[in-house]
Amino acid sequence: MRFKLLTKYMASGENEIHIFSRKPEDGHQPGPAAEQPDIHIHEIDSPSGAINKFASSLFTIFASFFHSRPARIAERKGAGQEKNWLVGVVAKADEVAAGKKQQGYEIIAIGTYSPIEALIAAKAISRKYKTPCILDFRDGFVFESRGREGIVYAALRKLIEKSIISSTDLITSVSMPLVNYFKKRYPANRVEYLPNGFDRSEFTAGSSGQEARLAENIDQIFKSGHTVIGHFGRVSGSDTSRLESLRFLIDSINDFQGSLNALHLVFIGKLQEQDLSLLKKLKCHITVIPHLPREEILGIMGKCNFLLLITGDLTSCATGKLFEYMASGPEIICVSGVENEASHIIESTNCGQTLLVGDKQGAADMLQAITAKAGITNGPRGSTEIFEKPYQARLLMKWINEMSHEEARLSAVENQ
Repeated sequence: MRFKLLTKYMASGENEIHIFSRKPEDGHQPGPAAEQPDIHIHEIDSPSGAINKFASSLFTIFASFFHSRPARIAERKGAGQEKNWLVGVVAKADEVAAGKKQQGYEIIAIGTYSPIEALIAAKAISRKYKTPCILDFRDGFVFESRGREGIVYAALRKLIEKSIISSTDLITSVSMPLVNYFKKRYPANRVEYLPNGFDRSEFTAGSSGQEARLAENIDQIFKSGHTVIGHFGRVSGSDTSRLESLRFLIDSINDFQGSLNALHLVFIGKLQEQDLSLLKKLKCHITVIPHLPREEILGIMGKCNFLLLITGDLTSCATGKLFEYMASGPEIICVSGVENEASHIIESTNCGQTLLVGDKQGAADMLQAITAKAGITNGPRGSTEIFEKPYQARLLMKWINEMSHEEARLSAVENQ
C-alpha cells in the first residue's frame, strides 16, 4: 500500500509499474492506482488452513537464507503456487519480468515490509535478473519488533534480517530511528529516509452530494459551538502501549480544574472494546462514530479545532494518520509514551504539540490553552514538502535512476 500510493506520480510513458499484493479476503477492490494505464495490480491468493500456513512459514524461513529458491520452485508450473503466497507472487513477478525484459525494459525490484515475504520476493527477482533491489521498512523487523517474544525468536529475526539485507542496493524506511538503526548495523549498505506522507489533492472539495452528507455530520458534531478535538481511525490496534497514552489523556481531562463544558472529543473509526471502556470514563462531551466514508472523514478533519494523535512506546512510530492531519490544517495534539518519529515531525514542522505520559503540568497547561480557545503553537509552520507524495515520488525515481546508471556502468565494465 505504501508504494502503491506513490505510483500515480511515478508512472509515465517511460515507466511501467507492476504491484504484487495479497488478494484481500473481503473482496476489496484495488484503489485509484489501478485505474492508470501504466500501473498494473496483481493480487495473489494466500494459503488457507492451519497446515498450509504453517508450511508457508517454514518455507519463508528457508527462503530467507536461500533467496533464489522461490524463483526456482516458481519455474515449475503449479509447484505450490496455490498453497504458498511467496511462491505464487514470485511466479507471477517472474512471468511479468521475463516479458518486460524481452521488450527492453530495465527491471527494478522493490519489496516493502511487512510482510517479510515481500522482501524475499524482491530479492528473488533481483537475483534472477541481476537487477537493483530496494527493500523498504514501514516497521522494524528486528528494531522494535512486534513479532513473537523470546531469545530464540529474536536471534532468528536477526539472522533473517542480515541475510535479506546482504547485497541489497538500497534500504529505505519511514522513520529516522529505523534509518539510524540500519546505518549503524549495516554500514556497507545505502540507507535513505522515505517517510510516510500525504496526497494534497485528496483534501480538495468534493462533489455537491458529498458536501451535503458532510454537512449533516458536521452539524451533529459542531452545532454546539464546542471546542472539538477529533481522533480518526484506530487507537490501540496492534500496539497496546497506546492504551496507556489514552488513559493518561482521559485522567488529565477528568482532573482538569477548569471548565469542561465547552470541550468535545470526537472519535471516528473502528475502536477496540478496551478503547471504548476507557472512553466511557471521560467527563467531557464525547461522540463516537464507528464508520464514515473517507471523503466525509477528510472534510470533518479540517473542521475540527484540534486533531488528536495517540502513540505508544515505539520510537519509530510515525503513523500515516499524522500526515493526513498535517494536510488537513488544524493543530495536532500528540499524546505519547515516548518521544518518537511523530513527535519529532510535529516539532520540526511546528504543526502541534506533544504531550508525554506522566507530564501532568504539561497536560494542565495544554488543556487550559485549548479550553480558552487559544492555539498551542507559536510562529509559522515549517515546510512539509518532504512529506508530500509528488516530492517523494520524484525522490524515489531519482534513487532508481542512480541505481540503473550504476548497474549499467558495472555491466559495461564486466563486458570489457
